[in-house]
Amino acid sequence: MINELRNKILECDVIEENHRQRVLERLEKLQSELHIKMTNYDRIFGFVVEANLLYQNYKEAKPIFELAVKIANITLETMALANGLPAATLIQLPL
Repeated sequence: MINELRNKILECDVIEENHRQRVLERLEKLQSELHIKMTNYDRIFGFVVEANLLYQNYKEAKPIFELAVKIANITLETMALANGLPAATLIQLPL
């Protein structure tokens, strides 16, 4: 999903190049965070907020936001289960 998200960001023509680079850097940090045993959900949630800002400014970026939300929800569910908590979805996608 991370690679798919990276490709969607690269293919989205409406995002300015400097903004695209900033989002890609955040995605790299997110990917490195996912590889640690106990991830910091703040970094993941921050990326979702960034993706939401893209979506709010460029409606064409909706697939980027949707994929970021899916990744965040998978991470949240995995963290909850690892800590013996019930799995829950934190972020609901807008209709």
